[in-house]
Amino acid sequence: MLQRYAQASSWDDISQCMESDGMYAKLCEILRVSADSAFPKKTFKTYLKPYWAEELSALHERAKRARDIWCREGRPRGNSSVVYREYKSRKAEFRWEHRRASLSYMQHLDRKLETAAESDTVNFWKKVNNRKRGNRTKIYFGLVFNGTVYRSREDIVQQWGQYFADLYTPTDIPQFDDKWKQTVTIEII
Repeated sequence: MLQRYAQASSWDDISQCMESDGMYAKLCEILRVSADSAFPKKTFKTYLKPYWAEELSALHERAKRARDIWCREGRPRGNSSVVYREYKSRKAEFRWEHRRASLSYMQHLDRKLETAAESDTVNFWKKVNNRKRGNRTKIYFGLVFNGTVYRSREDIVQQWGQYFADLYTPTDIPQFDDKWKQTVTIEII
């Protein structure tokens, strides 16, 4: 925008540039208001991340601002760029705190479950059964074992069990190297 003002040769050219910039600003504002009224806003769903706190919000905001500055500077790379180092450190700080908060929350849930198991068995089994029931999704695409497609959770679990049983069952294969088999057998024994 400043380049257009610098290239203007007279006051008429400058006023014309300012007028077109004003129209551009008004158009942008109209589009922004229309988009705000037509499209739904994203809202934070607290039940998805119950561990989220104000500290995480502040760190996330700082990381977003650092990324914005980095992008405006042309996305320089390497440790020689102060903007890049600042962006990476803010991002790492947020990620570290996010992981810490998430882990802390999961440990809190585990302690509550252990306490319920020791003191209130009815409440314990309610929690366990609710978690089991919530995970009963159907698998529509299926998995192929030995040329057959299995779609139910029970069949897939059974086929995985069979696969690992076959994997760990010793078999004699004619193409197997007997010399290597003897070496491994001697080392194991």
